[in-house]
Amino acid sequence: MITPATLLSIAIFSGPSFLLLGLLYLYRWHRRRKGLKTPLTRPLLRGPGESLRSRIQEATDAIFEGIFVVAVLPSLIGGVFLAQAYLTGKKVESSLLVGAIIWFIFTAYYVIKIFRILPKRRDLRLGLQGELAVAEELNRLILNGYHVYHDFPAEKFNIDHIVVGKAGVFAVETKTRSKRKTGRGLQDAEVIYDGKRLQFPGGYEENAISQTTSQALWFEKWLSTAVGDKITVEPILTLPGWYVKRIKPNGIPVLNAKEIPGFIMYDRKPVLLDSMITRIIHQVDQRCRDVEPMEPLL
Repeated sequence: MITPATLLSIAIFSGPSFLLLGLLYLYRWHRRRKGLKTPLTRPLLRGPGESLRSRIQEATDAIFEGIFVVAVLPSLIGGVFLAQAYLTGKKVESSLLVGAIIWFIFTAYYVIKIFRILPKRRDLRLGLQGELAVAEELNRLILNGYHVYHDFPAEKFNIDHIVVGKAGVFAVETKTRSKRKTGRGLQDAEVIYDGKRLQFPGGYEENAISQTTSQALWFEKWLSTAVGDKITVEPILTLPGWYVKRIKPNGIPVLNAKEIPGFIMYDRKPVLLDSMITRIIHQVDQRCRDVEPMEPLL
């Protein structure tokens, strides 16, 4: 049964939090009432790592939620028990014990949760940095008449980068992998590629090749259907920050990000007419333009 003492103690310890939330709500209401809105009238193109940014934000929100709960909620609940004990004349020791148990349970749960999220967010941030670095190199192609799109939304996955121009259509997959410092100089940053798999200093990687190929095939089918003509899409796997040593000529291109502009402009012959390029970028642009401008409420 909730007693007046319980309600009073809850009001004492939770009042500041509810007051802050109420003030924020009133502030947002006031901004809406003034009729402020973004001047942008259509969705924006997806930026490099757009989906990764959302996942990083979700992970960050979960971490801050855990920190808030660990820092505030156990103390709040414990304070409610102590205040109730003081107002009702019950033993303080028993209330302290209950508060300590609650504090321990909440703290243990959220500390474990936070430390599970931290490595995932670290990997996501590393992936975002890699996609930003690749985007910087690919955007150089714009000066030469190419069209570059990022984070193309497909079916339950995203293609990191799309390049469209006279040399054709390219689906670029970025794989960002950390390096280990072992004192071996260039060997610490070297990847050996035999056309089927990648050999990093710490072991082999095969999934990246098959993933890049399958995503390019999906995009090729989608684009051919959307345009109404057969379009060939060439897959490219890029490893930003790594030196790729190819020991066999077969297999898809695996390149350092800095090598991609030269590879597309000088190693590939023109295959697309301007009219077809226009049709292709119309379809790609529509699919990538789905970022709604944010309203200036806060």
